[in-house]
Amino acid sequence: MIFDIQEKERAKISRDIHDSVVQDIRVLRLETENLNVEKDSKQRQSKIADLATDCIIKLRNICYNLTPAELSSHNDGDSSKFELISIINSIVQQFTSRTHIPCIFKVEDDFKYPVLEKEKTQNLFRVIQEALTNIEKHSYATQVSIFLKEDTDAISIYITDDGIGCSQSELDKKIKSKEHLGLRSMKDRMELIGGSIEFFTSLNDGMELKIKLPLEKA
Repeated sequence: MIFDIQEKERAKISRDIHDSVVQDIRVLRLETENLNVEKDSKQRQSKIADLATDCIIKLRNICYNLTPAELSSHNDGDSSKFELISIINSIVQQFTSRTHIPCIFKVEDDFKYPVLEKEKTQNLFRVIQEALTNIEKHSYATQVSIFLKEDTDAISIYITDDGIGCSQSELDKKIKSKEHLGLRSMKDRMELIGGSIEFFTSLNDGMELKIKLPLEKA
């Protein structure tokens, strides 16, 4: 229920930002571009317009992270196979663009795309999003990979980075600590949808996350 409330609040905040602030900055940019200025002020005018464009892009990214278009377009009850992959692709592209850390996303050959309920897709997205956020903030990684494969009656997602890592005992303490809500939230989300998440790491040897979601038998 808490996660569902969070999703609804994220969607509302995303709409509010897009429908108010983003639109206002668009008007500001247009008015700036249409100003009649002296020749020696043209460069400054262009710089202000470019700053407005940058703000729009950043706000759009914030809106997307709050509620991806692929999630908001879901029909209640299920989601298509395309949306799960497209969501991961979008996360990867934004992560690489924002951080300049290469992130490679691969899918196992002959992977059978499952049909997932909306709740499962939402929570998978949030777990992957949190994993990449942690890599960006803490790992000092130079490369990241995400690999999606099918296990027996389950799908597995592996997220690996080549960052500084930490000792496994230290990581276990962080997961249990109330101060590291992100890690706890990832575990809670996977348990909520009947899945699991495991963390494998060692000092100066990066980290790997294994996300596993059992699939309902047809």
